[in-house]
Amino acid sequence: MDIPTIDQIKVGEDYQDLTASIKVLTNRTDIVDTVYKGYAEDFMKVYPNITVTYEGITDYEESLNLRLTNGDWGDLCFIPTSVNKNELSSYFTALGAYDTLASHLQFLYGENL
Repeated sequence: MDIPTIDQIKVGEDYQDLTASIKVLTNRTDIVDTVYKGYAEDFMKVYPNITVTYEGITDYEESLNLRLTNGDWGDLCFIPTSVNKNELSSYFTALGAYDTLASHLQFLYGENL
């Protein structure tokens, strides 16, 4: 199955029939029940068949390294700094090409993201 990159998706138009649950891991335990809850609610207004939950982790780097090895790292997460660049494709799907994403995403580095 070909997974589309972010720059290929028309948000609010594509994949309206998709049903899924998405778990997002984060180190921001202080905003899981406030800011991130609002993000999830806004997303679910556009995609009502997709449930988004956030899990805040206090020992994020250590915990995520362990979770990567056993496959229990959610569906989305911040990339731990200890993961080598040459290992990224083993765990993560590219978001798209730098040129098409740089105009509307922050903190991008590299050619393919």
